[in-house]
Amino acid sequence: MGYAMVMGEALIDLLEADVGGERVYRQAIGGAPLNVAVGVARLGGDARYAGTLSDDVLGDRIAAFLRAAGVGDRSVRRVPVPTTLAVTTFEGAEPTFTFYGEPPSYALLGPADLDPAEIAAASVLYTGSICLLREPFLTAARAAWSTLPVAASDSVPADPTPPRTAAAPETAALGSAAPATAAGSGTAAGSGTAAGSGTAALGSAMSGTAAVSGTAASGSAGSAAPGPAPLRVFDPNVRPTLLPDTAAVNALRELVEEFFATADLVKLSAADAVILYGESDPAAAAARIRDLGAATVVVTCGAKGAHVATHDGATTLPAPVVDAIDATGAGDSVMAALISRLLAEGRPGDLPGWVRHVSFALSVAGLVCERQGGATAMPTPADLKARWGSF
Repeated sequence: MGYAMVMGEALIDLLEADVGGERVYRQAIGGAPLNVAVGVARLGGDARYAGTLSDDVLGDRIAAFLRAAGVGDRSVRRVPVPTTLAVTTFEGAEPTFTFYGEPPSYALLGPADLDPAEIAAASVLYTGSICLLREPFLTAARAAWSTLPVAASDSVPADPTPPRTAAAPETAALGSAAPATAAGSGTAAGSGTAAGSGTAALGSAMSGTAAVSGTAASGSAGSAAPGPAPLRVFDPNVRPTLLPDTAAVNALRELVEEFFATADLVKLSAADAVILYGESDPAAAAARIRDLGAATVVVTCGAKGAHVATHDGATTLPAPVVDAIDATGAGDSVMAALISRLLAEGRPGDLPGWVRHVSFALSVAGLVCERQGGATAMPTPADLKARWGSF
């Protein structure tokens, strides 16, 4: 079993709760990519996280949480800006997020912070989510996505080194300091939608930017033949009112389609599909993304389950019936479960194989919905066995 390199945001959720009739906010560690990394590790996979954490006390707590969860932190960088906060309110089990912090502490990873050998030696490379709306993270993600596989003689050590400290570049803040509000509709299969103000300048982040050729990890002449490239896994995790107008939506569509075109797996929600394509039919959205070049597409549909499309067919799977109390992180748990199966068993060769993977992922998401959300809701195999029996 190899490892997964997970790139993206980590932050602090302040989750609304009622305690003795008083409204309080429970602190929880979150961020979709961090949830994915923790989910993979909890399910028994080797997960490594690449991203930036503040050097404040909240950043210290996130760093300690990652280590305690068994997530590798070799590619974590500490930055001298306050930790981004996501204030989370609820309508039933459905979360609404409002983000505070400018520049965002999670989006300051630059290309120079990457370890090309560690990325290229991964079995799975994941990126996506709101950090792609900001530089320098977007350029770093493009560089990682195009990194060539590492030669066998250049493989990275299994024992990660402590995280390094990086200065926050002045160019990282691409937008106003106003808070961004996100309205989430997450259910067992993670159908979250989101809204917000204070968007980053997505158009400027994209203009004139080309995919970076990652030749640094390709090995020198005469070295051993490179291993297979990482499986590229992508989740757009769209937040709609971080997109103030049609031009911003169009720019985001162009950006995510750049990643869709070479992805081995795309996971998105039905709500994401509506925002990107105005498409309410998950099957049609999956077919469109596959036509762009994605090998397999999974569209999560909340309590309705998930649609999976691959080279030899497509089908829709039901979600398990659960008593949902908090859907925060449910979609992230679907991705974590899929990555854990890719690490354990490799990429399925046909639709029945993907059906098994997605069915497992939906069982993971169902359990997450029965817990208070965030990274701490991610289950272990023992938790799944206790809840569902064999899986």
